[in-house]
Amino acid sequence: MWFELQSFQNTAVLLALALAVAWAALALHARLTSRAGKASAQVTPNEVAFLFDGAELVDCTPAARRLIDITDGADSDLVKLARFLAPRFPNLLDRIACPGAEGPEALTSTDGMSRLQIKCAAGRLHLTLADATDSVRFYTPDRHSVAALFEELKMHRAMANNLTFPLWRQTPDGQITWTNEEYRRLSALLGAADAPGMPPTQLFSDPPQTNGDARQVQRVKLALPHEAEPRWFEYQVNWVADDILVAAVPMDRVVRAEHSLHGFVQTLTQTFAHLNVGLAIFNRSRELVIFNPALNELMDLSPEFLVARPTLTQVFDRLRETRMVPEQKDYRSWRDTLSELEAAAADNHYTDTWSLIDGRTLRVTGRPHPEGAVAFLFQDISGEIALERDFRTELLMQSAVIDGVDEAIAVFDTAGVLALSNAAYDHLWFEPDPSSPGLNIVDATRHWQAKCLPTPVWGDARDFAAAISDRANWSADIRLQDGRMLACRFDALPGGHTLVGFRPKSDAKDNKAMRRKEPAITGRMSA
Repeated sequence: MWFELQSFQNTAVLLALALAVAWAALALHARLTSRAGKASAQVTPNEVAFLFDGAELVDCTPAARRLIDITDGADSDLVKLARFLAPRFPNLLDRIACPGAEGPEALTSTDGMSRLQIKCAAGRLHLTLADATDSVRFYTPDRHSVAALFEELKMHRAMANNLTFPLWRQTPDGQITWTNEEYRRLSALLGAADAPGMPPTQLFSDPPQTNGDARQVQRVKLALPHEAEPRWFEYQVNWVADDILVAAVPMDRVVRAEHSLHGFVQTLTQTFAHLNVGLAIFNRSRELVIFNPALNELMDLSPEFLVARPTLTQVFDRLRETRMVPEQKDYRSWRDTLSELEAAAADNHYTDTWSLIDGRTLRVTGRPHPEGAVAFLFQDISGEIALERDFRTELLMQSAVIDGVDEAIAVFDTAGVLALSNAAYDHLWFEPDPSSPGLNIVDATRHWQAKCLPTPVWGDARDFAAAISDRANWSADIRLQDGRMLACRFDALPGGHTLVGFRPKSDAKDNKAMRRKEPAITGRMSA
């Protein structure tokens, strides 16, 4: 009995001791759980905390360290972080440089998704970046998605930094929030080193002009030390959310090409200025791009009108108004003529002669030029037309005079081809078309020989016409098959021409008198 009581007492003591240990363990677990809950309530998984001493990062959370690692640039950690967050927190650099002295300051991002707490204590700057709403706070992306985003960010950054032209992002008021490596390199060449905590300086003196439409082109230049010529760039501006992305594309080659082209055009203009032929060159859009002073003088077009780069249609309409083109029936027919003129000039086969009401005659020629351009030449040929008219009149007069001579006359040129004959010659030898091309001295002597009795005169005549020098005039008598006698003469004319005359023998006594008159006629013919 005693043994059982003693055993029961030992068991009770052990049970009490076990309960006490269990209670102590539960109490310790509750305390530890409470502390862990408080700690987790202070720092959530998505919060990012930094501690700066001046511009130097002295402590940060692992998430903050990852954020610092993805920032770009050679500046301090504070400046890099401020530039990285500036698109979402405007004027952040100013807030960090002068934090609020009356306790912490909280900033909300422009998209309302994040909150940044700024606190300055004991000369140190505390920054805490957290989600602003619960809907965002409880979303945690998986590490694979985060890794993929980081790789894409690195790729885009590498692409931007390997561009050979400056690229930057700025706010509408002109504050730069991000730059690529080329922008920073050019800034370093200019000696424009940014102070810690300050935004990047403007590289160009002429800021990009947006005026509500960011997609516009603006050309600027940048003078760098130790370079004789300035570099030329062209802005390409695009809106990115509420900011502006500006790319300064190098235009040095284009500018040099434009200067060369301008010099070439000036050279052409100076060359064409001495021509008496009016020149008008129209580009692919049919705008007047080159003209010379002769165009103004010939076509009565004012310099102000030509300098304004009128179109081809406007130029020819002005010529029609000033009656410097052939008269047209109506405006529709003039438009049809103008369309045909432009099409023919583009196909390289437009040539026309314009007879103007003031008595002048113009030769108008249209020719195609490279890159779809077309050129028109206006030449005053009034003098040539008058000279040709006078020459034809003189020829008709001389032909009439020669036709009035009774002697049959034929003139052969240096090649022995019949160049001239009179009516008496045609009547004598019954030639249907004695002046037809190809009738030479050989064919003529054979024809004469067929109508005459045999004689060596025709062979001598061929030799005389073919001789080049030492030709003396001579004469001979021949008899036709009908028995008539003809007195023939063979005279050397200036320029290697040969005159052959036939006169009936009964009139031979007058031959001497006729020969004293005819040299003057033949001399005028050869002239």
